[in-house]
Amino acid sequence: MRADNETRSIINSLLEEFKAAVEAKNADAIIALTTNDPNMLNIGPGKEDMSIGTGQLKEYYQKMFSTADTVTLKYGYTTIKSNGNVAWVSSHLWETLKKGQTRQLLLDMRMTAVAEKIENKWGFSEMHFSVPAEVKMPEASPEEKAAEEVAAAAVKAAEGAKKKVEEEKKKAELKADEPPTDQSFFDYY
Repeated sequence: MRADNETRSIINSLLEEFKAAVEAKNADAIIALTTNDPNMLNIGPGKEDMSIGTGQLKEYYQKMFSTADTVTLKYGYTTIKSNGNVAWVSSHLWETLKKGQTRQLLLDMRMTAVAEKIENKWGFSEMHFSVPAEVKMPEASPEEKAAEEVAAAAVKAAEGAKKKVEEEKKKAELKADEPPTDQSFFDYY
């Protein structure tokens, strides 16, 4: 359900405050934007980037901030939806981490987040960042290719046999409707 204008404005402000906190490398400011739920789950783009509760979330950001001199965020297409005191956000997001003059990591990410209004204050209760990966089935081994070709040939042969049986059946039905050869057309109809 689309968020009403007031909720949309509040969540946009929350997103901008999050951006400012990340770019200031201020883990405490990020924690202040949460619901402070001890079971809050946050998932980052790395294999081990998962935290439960604000303590682990703070550690995650402190560790990330220590690896970069500067961090910048840029939001792309973003949707905000809500129902009562719960809102959810989906966004395309670019995060750039720079270290020194030459090292830079650009993350083209997707972000989903849930925000809740608790005691008249909106805060994030869950966040998930992911880096899209190419999803592609691995190539078949030579043995698998051979088996697939045999299976495809068997399917094709079965379809051909079925089609032939259907054609034979259709011919037989048409033949049954033909007048006997020893009668004239007028005798039959």
